[in-house]
Amino acid sequence: VLEIAPDDLQAINGLGIALFSQEDFKGAAEQFANYLRVDPKNAPAHYNLGLINRHEFKNEKAAVEHFKAAKALKWDDPALDKRLDEELAK
Repeated sequence: VLEIAPDDLQAINGLGIALFSQEDFKGAAEQFANYLRVDPKNAPAHYNLGLINRHEFKNEKAAVEHFKAAKALKWDDPALDKRLDEELAK
């Protein structure tokens, strides 16, 4: 699908989630970064990159930047907002 439609956000997100579940964190991070290149105002993609940077890559600075970017977007998702608050409190 991505070869035919490289900007297909649903396919990019699905691949990122699949790679994450297979513990291919580098591949998942690449897909979430691709998502943000197409749609930089996607809070869940920032959140996912924050999680990968914090828990897998041990890059606290990048993690916090992504969590703050997601929070600033004021996404209409109370559950995501709560998770962002929890991550930013760490």
